[in-house]
Amino acid sequence: MATLTIDDETYDSLSRLAAKQEMTVEEWLNKTYTGRPSDEPLPPLPPGESAYDAFLAAGAIGCVKGGPSDVATNPKYMEGFGKS
Repeated sequence: MATLTIDDETYDSLSRLAAKQEMTVEEWLNKTYTGRPSDEPLPPLPPGESAYDAFLAAGAIGCVKGGPSDVATNPKYMEGFGKS
């Protein structure tokens, strides 16, 4: 399970949307973005297909707009890099 951090205003908006369907925010996000309830198991991958292939087909792999072009721009992420 992943953790998502959002601001209070966004959470309130999501809460209102979820409440209209009598769901929690987590249930609403799961159903909205996966098309299925969170307690429903994922279907098996077709033979020969990797998780990468499945994520790519779902449009879940790509670039994030507005973020740093490279995490290496933050020295914190480079601490210890190249050291054994």
